[in-house]
Amino acid sequence: MGSIKAVLSRVASLAVIQKRLESGEESRTRLARWVCGGFQLHDMRGKPRVSSCLKALRDLEREGKLQLPPPVLNIVQHWRLRR
Repeated sequence: MGSIKAVLSRVASLAVIQKRLESGEESRTRLARWVCGGFQLHDMRGKPRVSSCLKALRDLEREGKLQLPPPVLNIVQHWRLRR
């Protein structure tokens, strides 16, 4: 099967994901859950690999293959060092 990124990098996979994005998907996490279900990307216990899918989708966006919806929350901006 290969890595998640390898599965999502295929031309057919990118076309399916692009069609979903064009239908108006507004949430990156919801998209990642949908990708996990559609491409059967689950761990050994049957749980969807949402974090791994999100990372692969971000990597594909960085490479210019996809344009993801903007992040809804950016909690990293509010983090402060506590030392």
